[in-house]
Amino acid sequence: MRCKFCSNPDTWSAHAGETISSKSLANQIRSVAPYLRPGGGGVTCSGGEPLLQPDFTAAIFREAHAMGLTTCLDTTGQGTKHHNWDKVLPHTDMVLFCIKHLDPEKYTGLTGLRQLGALKFAEELKTQRVPFWLRWVLGLCMM
Repeated sequence: MRCKFCSNPDTWSAHAGETISSKSLANQIRSVAPYLRPGGGGVTCSGGEPLLQPDFTAAIFREAHAMGLTTCLDTTGQGTKHHNWDKVLPHTDMVLFCIKHLDPEKYTGLTGLRQLGALKFAEELKTQRVPFWLRWVLGLCMM
C-alpha cells in the first residue's frame, strides 16, 4: 500500500531501518514495563504496516502479555487470514484500524488497492471479537 496521505513514508523501503530481534526489543520494553503496567499501559505496533511482519509482531505481543502489558495493533488491515491475521490477532487486545476511505473507489484511488481486503479484515476482527477503533482522515471524506 502506498497511501497518498501516509504519515510514515520513510517506512516504505523494506531494506531501510535497523534490524532487531523480537527478544532484543522485548528486553527494551521490559526495562519500561514497571512504568507502563500500573496505568494499564502497553505496547502498540504501528507502521509502516506491522501485519507485513506477522511473526515479529506476534512475538512482541506475546512478550508484552507475559510482562502483564496490553497490546494494540495500528494497522490498515493488510495481509490475509492465514498468513497474517491468525498469527497476530490472538495476541492483540485492541486494534486501531485505519480504513483510509469509506468509499471503495476513493479507497482505490488513495491506496492503489481494492477495499475488499480491508473489509475482510474488519469481518475478521468481528469474528475474533477483537475490539477496534475505525479511523480515517476526515479531510479525505471530501475527496
